[in-house]
Amino acid sequence: MRASYTIKRLTDTTRGLRAERQGRAAEGWSRERLEAHQRQKLQDLVRHAVARSPFYREHLRGVDLSRPVELGELPPVSKATLMSRFEDWVTDPRLSLALVEQHLETLECDDYLLGGYRAMATGGSTGTRGLFIFSRGEWSALLGLMFRLLKGMGVVPRLPRMRLAAIGAPSALHMTYRLSESVDIGLYRRRQLAATLPVLRLVAALNDHQPDYVNVYPSVGALLAEEQLEGRLRISPSVVSTSSEVCTEEMRERMRLAWSLEPYDFYGATDGLWGTSCAEHRGIHFAEDHTLVEVVDSSGRPVEPGQSGAKLLITNLFMRTQPIIRYEITDIVRIEPEPCPCGRPFRLVAAVEGRSDDILQLAGDGGQPVTLHPLVLRSPLARLGGARQYQVIQRQDGLTIRLVPRESADAGTVAEEARQAVRRALAQAGAGSTPVRVELAGSLERDDTAGGKLKLVRSELAR
Repeated sequence: MRASYTIKRLTDTTRGLRAERQGRAAEGWSRERLEAHQRQKLQDLVRHAVARSPFYREHLRGVDLSRPVELGELPPVSKATLMSRFEDWVTDPRLSLALVEQHLETLECDDYLLGGYRAMATGGSTGTRGLFIFSRGEWSALLGLMFRLLKGMGVVPRLPRMRLAAIGAPSALHMTYRLSESVDIGLYRRRQLAATLPVLRLVAALNDHQPDYVNVYPSVGALLAEEQLEGRLRISPSVVSTSSEVCTEEMRERMRLAWSLEPYDFYGATDGLWGTSCAEHRGIHFAEDHTLVEVVDSSGRPVEPGQSGAKLLITNLFMRTQPIIRYEITDIVRIEPEPCPCGRPFRLVAAVEGRSDDILQLAGDGGQPVTLHPLVLRSPLARLGGARQYQVIQRQDGLTIRLVPRESADAGTVAEEARQAVRRALAQAGAGSTPVRVELAGSLERDDTAGGKLKLVRSELAR
C-alpha cells in the first residue's frame, strides 16, 4: 500500500515540476494576453460546472451559455451555501459528505481518498468549516504553482540540496502540512515542524537543521526572531517567507533585525487563491493565471484600484472537483493603481487585512506561563464534523468555546466533544488546569474593530 502511495506521490510531484515549467511563461505575458487566457479558462470552467455539478446547474440556470460568459453576470456564492449543498456541489458523486468526514477523522498523513483525492478541512477567514478536495491533476497543478512561487523567492532544487524548514500546521487536515509532505521526494533536505510546538523545541530543531529557507506563520516567525536576537536561536537563512496569517509590520521588523533580510509574504487560501510577494517587496501578486480576483464593496460592487474593498470574489480556473465561481472571501485588500516594477502582469495587492488570531498566554501546570499558538485550539476543533462554526475566547475565568452546531448534529454531543478536544489540547500543551466551557450559539458576531473579521481565537485580556 505504501509503495503504491510513494509512486503516486512521485508522479504527482513530477507532474507539478512539469506544470511549473509550463506555467512560468505566464509571468512574462502582457496584461492583454493574461486576460485572454482568463476568458477562455472561465468559459471552460462554467461549462464544466453546469455539466457536472447539480448545484451549479441550478445556480447558473439563468446564464446564457450559448455566448461568451461575462464574469459579472454570474451570481456570487458563499462557503456556507456550498457546504450546505456539498453533495450537489462536487462533480464526483462518490464524494459524499459522510465519506469525506470519515476520511478526515482518521487522516494522519498525506493519504489519498478513494485512491485519487486529497481532502482537507479549513475554518478559513469566516470561521465556517469547509471541506476541500483536490484530484491528483488539480494537486499537480497546485504544486506547479507552488514551485513557481518558490522559484521567485530563489528556492529551487540544486546540489548541494537546500535545507528547508516548514513551520506550520500540525496535522494533515491543513494545506500547509499537505503541501510540504507531498513534495518530500528528496528535492530538498526538509524539516517539517508544527507551529504548535513550544518555542524552545522549535529553536533546538532549527539549530540542528540549519535551514537555508524557512517558511513560518508570522506570529511564530516573530517569536523565533526574538530567540535569534537573544542568542538562543542561531540560524542564517537566505530566504524567509511567512504564510497563513497576516504579517504585521511589527512582526516583519523583528525578522528583519534577526536575519538581515526582507521576509516574503506567501498568501494561500485552501479554497482557491494563492500568491506571493516578489523581490520588490511592495505587496503580493495573486496568481491571476490560476484565479480571477475581484475586489468588491459590501454590496458586491467593484472598487477602484487604490481603495480597500470589503471582500474578494474569487474564481479558481483549475479546481474542477469543487468548482469555485465568484466565491466570497472576507479578506480585505487594496489593489495598487500602478503595475509593479518587477514586470509581472499580475496586479499588485498593496494590503491584505485578513484574519489574525491571538496568541494566548495561559497559566501553566507547573506555575510557569504557557504561550499557546491558535493552531493548538483550531486543529482539534477543525476535526469536529458536527460543528458549523467555532470561536475560542480567552476571558478572566478561562476559555470559552462559542459553538454553532450543524442542524443535523446533536448540539449537546458536539458541545461536549468540543470541550473535551480543547481540554486534551491544553493538557498536552501544559495548561491543563485552564477552565473550558462551551456556549452554543446560532451565529458568531464579527469584530467591528478588526474590519468586520472574525478571529477564531481571541483574547479579551489586556496584552
